[in-house]
Amino acid sequence: MTPAVAERLSAQPGDPAMRTRYTYLADGEPVMLAESWEPAGLTTGTAIMFPEEARTPGAVSWNGWLSSASTSPTPRKPSAPAPPLAAEAERLRIRPGAVVLTIARTYHTSGQPAETADIVLPVERYALVYEIPVA
Repeated sequence: MTPAVAERLSAQPGDPAMRTRYTYLADGEPVMLAESWEPAGLTTGTAIMFPEEARTPGAVSWNGWLSSASTSPTPRKPSAPAPPLAAEAERLRIRPGAVVLTIARTYHTSGQPAETADIVLPVERYALVYEIPVA
């Protein structure tokens, strides 16, 4: 794992981690990318490590495994629109000069990072909607 990912997971760069890459499709077209890392110390030997091997596909999910987890953004460079990396443009089937937004997200459980992900969205296909509670 890279030093940046290790920092997000409160780990050391050489620590083992499970890395997963996803390409999300809508109507057969790629619409979003995600690359996630989980500390091997939390997932090794658990059903969450290889959810596709569950008796019922999709039955094991982060939603269930992290039911008491909280989500928080990870301090990193600001999530600003930028050109995609060449591999991202290829996977998303967008032109290299297009613009994407990369969101860093980390799940915490029992007070420690359990998973971190980079989510890449082509800005021409999305509008960002969010709520900020006012106390």
